[in-house]
Amino acid sequence: MNRGFANIALIIALVVAIIGGASYWAWSQKSSAPETSATTKLPSPQPKPNVTNQVSNQPIKTQYDVETDGGFGNVCGTSTQRLVRATFDGKKWATTTLSELGTPGKDAPLYWFFSAPTKSNLIFLGSAHCFTEGGGGGIWSYSLKTGALDALSFPYGNRAPTDVSPDGARVVQVQADIRSENQTLSLLDLVKNTSTVLVTLPQGKHFEFGCEPLSPCTTSSLHWVDNSTVEYSVYESSQTPIETHRINLP
Repeated sequence: MNRGFANIALIIALVVAIIGGASYWAWSQKSSAPETSATTKLPSPQPKPNVTNQVSNQPIKTQYDVETDGGFGNVCGTSTQRLVRATFDGKKWATTTLSELGTPGKDAPLYWFFSAPTKSNLIFLGSAHCFTEGGGGGIWSYSLKTGALDALSFPYGNRAPTDVSPDGARVVQVQADIRSENQTLSLLDLVKNTSTVLVTLPQGKHFEFGCEPLSPCTTSSLHWVDNSTVEYSVYESSQTPIETHRINLP
């Protein structure tokens, strides 16, 4: 009888030892294995262009700029300027030189990118004269077809209130009538190379408030609502406009 109980106890001890050993082996394998996370790691996001089209709000895959030996930006009298095109293939940008633009202050004015109309083969550059107080200049067109660089015929003020249409083809700018000194609002058609006076204000009224010869205006509401609508305000002697208007253009 006692021998039977002893055998049963021995069998139970062996079973417990086997189960315990198996559990320890499983735990040790888990401990030595590399840790894994229950969260799936997502692939790194693809780089995206940092500019969007103002009309469709879609990423722009082509951009233009004026580059110098020292990078983007211009230095009068020291750097050679180049008009470049940057294209984005969904992963990275690639830059191509379209035209050598000369050295500002020596054999060329100071250029910068101004506009690239969506339905045109022309690229437009702003310009200024180096070492000249006030930075007078104009707008130039570059043809993607022929490579020709030509100055547009109408006057353009670098420091005047200005706004470019969403499609990049037209500009509205505040200008001054030389004869009467009255302010005018002009429509500059870049592609057609034409200038049209839209509004002339009487003396004492202005399209902006707080403008100084060598500094930007503190207040100006001139802007394009869409590609065919311009909105502007009229000021007298305070930052509060006395009236606001919209112009519908063809």
